[in-house]
Amino acid sequence: MSLHRTLSRVFRLTVLLIASTVLPSTSAVLAQDAPSLPGGASSLQESYRDWRVTCRIAEATKRCALSQQQARQDGQRVLAIKL
Repeated sequence: MSLHRTLSRVFRLTVLLIASTVLPSTSAVLAQDAPSLPGGASSLQESYRDWRVTCRIAEATKRCALSQQQARQDGQRVLAIKL
């Protein structure tokens, strides 16, 4: 996969992560509701292909991260990114 295509995917996933994190948090602040995750969970992890999204509730704030790790066949990590 080309670097341009990879960066394009990173950008799109970052926009989705920011939208899913900021927009619900903004409405929660306006409504004075505590942040929440689906099913009342305190944390969650979801994967899509090589990407992982993790979210947790900490100190009355929802915090989410988007990450990916790439490794060579011998197990040596060649890329790690976390947004």
